[in-house]
This record gives sequence, structure tokens and C-alpha cells, in this order.
Amino acid sequence: MKLKNYGFLVLILLCMAISNSHAQNSMIIKFSDNSESGTSLALISKITFADNNLVLKLNTGISSNYLLSTIKKLVFSTTSEVINPDTDTEIALFPNPSNNFICLKNLSDDNNQITVYNASGVLVMSATVNATDKIDISALSKGIYIIRVANTAIKFSKL
Repeated sequence: MKLKNYGFLVLILLCMAISNSHAQNSMIIKFSDNSESGTSLALISKITFADNNLVLKLNTGISSNYLLSTIKKLVFSTTSEVINPDTDTEIALFPNPSNNFICLKNLSDDNNQITVYNASGVLVMSATVNATDKIDISALSKGIYIIRVANTAIKFSKL
């Protein structure tokens, strides 16, 4: 993925966080090894991508670099606490990558609004799903996508 596309992803994720009726005040980075890092949004002055890293520049002048290949998802939260990865209540997407359908684990029972964005930040799908629904992605082109559901943004790949 080209470097400029990462900028679009950050913009989308930040817009999703701002557009919600509840003001999010923290960003949680969830890694592939199930570890997490949480940062208050008030402390972040700039989010950029450089050399395959997510770079958070803090108001204190300190920068934190995170290798993109190790990031599973970014979550904007209304709490300042990091979600415990040992609980089974966080929303998860599977299978990832996928060809024809994806499922979301730990959704509330009914009427969950989802939106799917491509790597350029264009809305490509919107739907209301139930906890047991399979989401048909067969019409999507191969590539990287971001799905937004319940204040969570999850990256997935379409094969």
C-alpha cells in the first residue's frame, strides 16, 4: 500500500471518532500478539505514517513509532483505560483474510450499523447486521479495507 493511502486511513479513523455522538478521548492500538497500547487523544498532536510505521507525536515532543505490520486494529474509546485483551467482549472479525464473507464476533444481538471503507477512504458498503449474520464481501475488489462497527475500526483483507 502506498504511503499516501495510509494518510487517508488515519483521516477516516479520526473522522469516524469525531463523528460519533459520544466524544472519544483515547486511542487504543491493538497488536497482532494481542498486546495493547492506549493513549489519550488530548496528548496526541499529530498522527502520521512514515517508513511503514504509525507515528504518534505527543504534545510533550515525544514520538512513538509502531510497525504497521504488527497493528491489528485501532479503537477510539470513550474511556481512558485500555480494554483487557483477556475478556471476550471485544469485537473481532473472522476469517481474515477472506474471499466471500466475513463475520463479526461479540456484536450486540440486533441492528448493528456497519460501514466499510477501501484503502483510499471511500465508503464501499453500508449495512445493518445482526450478531449471527455473515457479511457478503464477494463484490469487493481484492485489497485492504476498514470496517467500522460500534466505535471500533477493524482492518481486513479481501483476497
